Amino acid sequence: ASDDDSYSPTRSLQLQRISAATVDLEQQRYDKMLAAEEFMRSNWIVDPMGTFRRRWDVLQVLLLTYLTASVPYRIGFDQETRPWEFWFVFDMLVDVYFLVDIVLSFRTAYHNYHGDLEYYPAQIIKNYLRTWFPVDMVGSTPVNYIVLVMELDADSVGYTSNKFLRMMRLFRLLKLLRLLRLNRLLKKYEEAFYGIKSSMKLSKIAGSVFVIGHWLACVWWFFGTS
Repeated sequence: ASDDDSYSPTRSLQLQRISAATVDLEQQRYDKMLAAEEFMRSNWIVDPMGTFRRRWDVLQVLLLTYLTASVPYRIGFDQETRPWEFWFVFDMLVDVYFLVDIVLSFRTAYHNYHGDLEYYPAQIIKNYLRTWFPVDMVGSTPVNYIVLVMELDADSVGYTSNKFLRMMRLFRLLKLLRLLRLNRLLKKYEEAFYGIKSSMKLSKIAGSVFVIGHWLACVWWFFGTS
């Protein structure tokens, strides 16, 4: 009985110390989170999991889905948009969106390999330049408008063949580099919303089957009519 009496206060003291340390740790995390939010708010840094960024990413997924279908179709079936018709203007708005997204990426915080939020501007810029910036920039090359100018010159001068212009349109496939963003976004939200991870994987498989079938049909028609 005396052993239990001597052990109980010691154990109780240890539990109190552990509990106090846990509370202090949680308080430190909370204070750090508040400081990060205040810093981002005052320095115009975008929270990667904030409401604005999530809505922006949803729009990006929809636009990437559109590009997945429209770019191969227009190249493969030689379906060009005429200047200032609806789809021409819509494509211009899509291009503007992705250019704005590049600018926004320079002000969007990110999580490092340890899971910590990096929100200092210099670190954000450095990380973006060495990771996704080259891909995003190449994917935003204005190939459509270069080909359009060449077509206008060909109509006025008459020195450029239709076959050459058709081959030049293949460079529009550079836009499909933007699809790397889609995989990046899906991975981001798979980790954030673990409960729907299985559903997202099934959606990725179904989407991949559709995309492969669509692209094969476009390639088949392109070379079959060349």
